[in-house]
Parts: sequence; structure tokens; C-alpha cells
Amino acid sequence: MGNAIWDIDTDVLVVGGGAAGVSAAVTAARNGARVTIVDGAPMLGGELLTGRPVDGAIALDGRRILGGFADDLLRGCEKFDGRSAVVCDFDRRNVICMDPEAAKLALTELVFGSGVSVLMYTAVDQVVKDDEGRVHGVIVRNKRGRSLIRAKVTIDASAEGDVFTTLSNAVQEDGVYADTRKVDLTMRMSGIDAGALLARASETPSNFSLLRHTRFSDRSDALSKFREQGVPILKVPRESPLLSGAMGPGGRLPDLEAIEIAPTSALRREIYVRAANVQVPADRTVEAASDNYTGLHAQIETIIAFLRESLPGFSEAGLAAVAPQVEFSGGRYAKGDVVMDTATDAGAPVIALGCGVADAEIFGIPFGSLLVNGTDCLLVAGSRISAAQSRRADTRAVGTCMATGQAAGLAAAMTAESGGSLRSLDAHALRKRLMDQGGVLEATS
Repeated sequence: MGNAIWDIDTDVLVVGGGAAGVSAAVTAARNGARVTIVDGAPMLGGELLTGRPVDGAIALDGRRILGGFADDLLRGCEKFDGRSAVVCDFDRRNVICMDPEAAKLALTELVFGSGVSVLMYTAVDQVVKDDEGRVHGVIVRNKRGRSLIRAKVTIDASAEGDVFTTLSNAVQEDGVYADTRKVDLTMRMSGIDAGALLARASETPSNFSLLRHTRFSDRSDALSKFREQGVPILKVPRESPLLSGAMGPGGRLPDLEAIEIAPTSALRREIYVRAANVQVPADRTVEAASDNYTGLHAQIETIIAFLRESLPGFSEAGLAAVAPQVEFSGGRYAKGDVVMDTATDAGAPVIALGCGVADAEIFGIPFGSLLVNGTDCLLVAGSRISAAQSRRADTRAVGTCMATGQAAGLAAAMTAESGGSLRSLDAHALRKRLMDQGGVLEATS
């Protein structure tokens, strides 16, 4: 086994400690499984720790499409004064905004309180599989050395598909950005004057992504409610006069799809800022990734200067935090028993719900999109589940990642307990237990 010097046995192994991974690990542990989670970062949480609002939790019409683990996380944030709130962007989304500092503490309580064994600063070195392609665990590497982790079921919840990408015929390549990859730069800024920012948005809505959904056909009424909400949640799209003039030849900004703003803490007058879809070379080598990271973060000063000069409310704002990683989109996705798209078989057992980024429509996620083609004992959860191009932006939603993580965690625990295979698992029994534990599989008001 590659001279691994430590040997660990577990029922469920979760690779990746982001929103999907922690949801999967806690759910599996609460259902009686011995669970180990590994992640290369120094702290669990991934995108949950950046201040990014939780999308894919509340539909635009107000119906809930997420519950269970997510509810526990939000209650935990409240305990640490990280007040969460459902906020409408008056465009196409309702989101839940929460304090990422409170989320750090709440996640720690949830994970360790459920009895999950945690290995941070730990990278997957090798996937252990038999001649028939069944995954039996991984070899990991950290300062302790190399460890073999044997698992009855493995869940790949990593951002880059660390496990499933090692298997033959288990990968879908995203050909849309074959030569480049899109990344998001995220940071937090404090000292924002929300009132001044909202006043400008109300006066010049054409500079922002506002009121595009038919739900906001009465523009005057919608803008009035937007001001009454009093929360700085906005998107400046690339076609906005504000942004388009600052990009391109002679512009000061990199080529962006949008700059998004959302609240994180009213007490600190703090917001989350995302510079969306900066394009970098698709080279996946460590050297290229390191070069990209350095170059991208050099652009943060430019983005901050642009916000201070272009938007009211930012003149006295300061940098509060920079995310320790960039978020990649595109790349490689699992090839599952079901490749979820906008026309997925309506009769397939749904184990999670999501909400479309472009159309705001609720959709179901079938269990088969978590299974991996040609192998057993392996599930995928999070942004890399089996989905066609038409659904990939939707699967990246934080709430959707938590929902698929919860489903994968319960499915793994049930399979480990029964000793059977993932494909022999009764998906209807899985659905019932998910709903019994707070999962939302039918949108509710």
C-alpha cells in the first residue's frame, strides 16, 4: 500500500471539508457511522468561511428547499452572535447571509460534537481500489507521514474531484473553457455605509442586476421594498456602465463577469465581495496554480480602489479579510449513473433540491447523480456531482452543496451499516430518512 506507515479503519471517509464535506460527515456520524474527514486546509468550512451567502436554500418565491444540517449550522451561528437573515437580491435569488466568523465556531462544534475524526493539513496521495475499480479508501500524506485509510464508503466532496478523477471513465470534462479556467476572488470589507450604497442603487438600477425576474414587474414597488429591506446585497454585472468602462484595453480591472456584494455583519458594517469569473490558464500543475494565486491576489488592491471610487458607501471602507483560496469553476465533473440536466427523468428518486441560477426554478437532484460510473463504494457530493453543462452553475450553490452532502452522508451510513452496495440502497428509504431528519425534498413555504 505504498509504504503507508499508519493504518486507519473507518466506516465512512469524507474527502474535502467544505460545505458538502462537513454536511456529509456530520450526517453520517449522527446516523451511527464511524467517520473520518480529511482536508488540506487548516480549518473546515471552505466557502462557508468566506462570507459568501448561502444560495440554493430559499427559492425566489420564498419556499424553503434546504433543511437538516443547514438549520443546525444557522442555529449554531446565532449562538455565537452571528445573526443570519434571509435576504432578497430583488433580481433572481433569496439567500441566507451569515457571519463567517460565527460559522467557524459553529462548524467546529457540529463536527467534533458529532464524533467525526478530523485530519486537517492532509492531502490525498493515492486512491486505493481493486482490479474491478471499487474504491476501498485512500492513502493520505501529512506531517505525520503517509497513512492508509480504509473505508466501507468514500465520499468525494473535494473541490477538484481528488478521488473520482483517478478512475477510468468516471470524468466529464468541461469543454467550454478548454484553454482557460474561471476563478472567483473573494474578500470582506468593513466600514461600509449601506444607506449610501442602497440609495445609489435605487437611483440608478441600470448599473446593477436588479428586477430582471418577472416577479418584479412593478419596478416602483420593488425598488421601494429593496430600500425598505435596507441590506447591501447587489451585483454589478459586466454590461453595467460602471464595470464595462473599467475593463478591456486601457481599463484598470481584469475581465470580470460581475462584482457581487452581500452583508456578513451589521455590527461590523461588513460585507462580502466577490469578483466573479476572472479567467486564468487551465494548466493544473502546482506551479501554475501557485503563479495564478499570486497574480490574482495582486488584483485585489485594484478592485478595492475601484469600489471606493465608483460606489457611494465605500469611501471609508477597509479590507477586513481575504479568502485563503480562490474558487474555481469549470474543470472536471463526475460521470454518474445519472447525468443531471434540465430534463432529468421526473420519476427518478430525488434526494436534494436546488434552484436555478438563471431561471430561479426549483429542481430535483436524483440519487444517481451522486453515484460514480463504473465503481461502487464511492459517492460524490458538492459542486462536482454528475451534471450536464446546463446545471453546473446551479450545483455550485452553497445550499445545494450542503443538501447533496447530507444525502451522501446518510446514504453512506446506511450502506456501511447494511454491508450492501450503494446501488442496492433503497432510494425511497433514503428519502424518508432524509425528511425525518429535517431534509427538504418538497419545497415548502
